[in-house]
Amino acid sequence: MINFDVGGKSFTTQKSTLQKYKDTFFSGLLSGNFPLNEKNIFIDRDPKHFRVILNFLRYQNPNIQEFPLSDDFYVLEEIEKEADFYNIVPLIELIQKKKNDLSENLDEKESQYKKIIERLDSIETQAKKILQAIDETYCGFSNGSFLVKKK
Repeated sequence: MINFDVGGKSFTTQKSTLQKYKDTFFSGLLSGNFPLNEKNIFIDRDPKHFRVILNFLRYQNPNIQEFPLSDDFYVLEEIEKEADFYNIVPLIELIQKKKNDLSENLDEKESQYKKIIERLDSIETQAKKILQAIDETYCGFSNGSFLVKKK
């Protein structure tokens, strides 16, 4: 077991988890080329997304495309920066794909919203014409042009 102190927060994992991918920060750290106190390795990073990094390394499903990631574009940006720091290329690629998918979905939704707004504008224009026709036909006066009799 290896203990990490990431920005003041403790994490524990197995050495094999950290060596899952080659050429990462962790594989270099555990290569034996650096003297380590494996009881507590300090990493001066924000711990906010380290759990995602570790969970990705722990993920056993051979189809990494199914690894659950946030749908929040800005959270993905933050996690991508951390994955880049730790040089976990498969996670970086997965995040980039997820961001592209989100962008495509956003473009599609924007197009749908524009069509809805155009349709609502058309309905509003038609409703105004109908109300104007009703006013002129049945009331015989335009808005605000009637008189009130005083007693």
